[in-house]
Amino acid sequence: YRNNLLSTINMMQMLKEFRKDQRGNIAILSAVFVSMGFGFAALGVDLGKVFTDRRKTQSTADLAAVVAAADLQNAAAAARATVQRNNYPASALVSVEQGIYTANAMVAPAARFAPATPANANAVRVTLRTQSKLAFGKFVTGQDYFDIRTQATATTTAVASFAIGSRLVSLNAGLLNAILGGMLGTTLSLSAMDYQALADARVDAFDFM
Repeated sequence: YRNNLLSTINMMQMLKEFRKDQRGNIAILSAVFVSMGFGFAALGVDLGKVFTDRRKTQSTADLAAVVAAADLQNAAAAARATVQRNNYPASALVSVEQGIYTANAMVAPAARFAPATPANANAVRVTLRTQSKLAFGKFVTGQDYFDIRTQATATTTAVASFAIGSRLVSLNAGLLNAILGGMLGTTLSLSAMDYQALADARVDAFDFM
């Protein structure tokens, strides 16, 4: 019992002396701060790479959506080809949805696209999923890659055209009147003969405006 008591007293004295002893504190603190600095630097490298890879993936999704919207009949194939031309595997293309896009500022952006049948579609929504390899973050997350998922929507816009041949003008159901009227800030009601006269007169709409 006496030996145990003496051992306990000695241990308590050693602990008191240890708490009072300040030798080596700077070295210990320096080691801790240096380790933390390396850790933050490594995390910054991985975060920078993830953001860069995400921007590249988003740009590819945007381009794939635009190309798909320009060819609604072959939207999926067009999007897939665009993804592959940008050095991504075809498996990165998660989905290509056709639908109707409503350009209304009163509607939340996420709700402006509604899936629809290809016959009624005027827009395409493309979803991509890629991975960004982690150099140091894997020691924190336990994973070698960070998953990136991006989405882009593109819509087609109806345009009007008229073709002039040998005294023949084809009008697109009055749509050309509306578009030219909007450009000139007025209401137009031009007939086929009027368009023929405009073509013969070589009117420059930009100079006119």
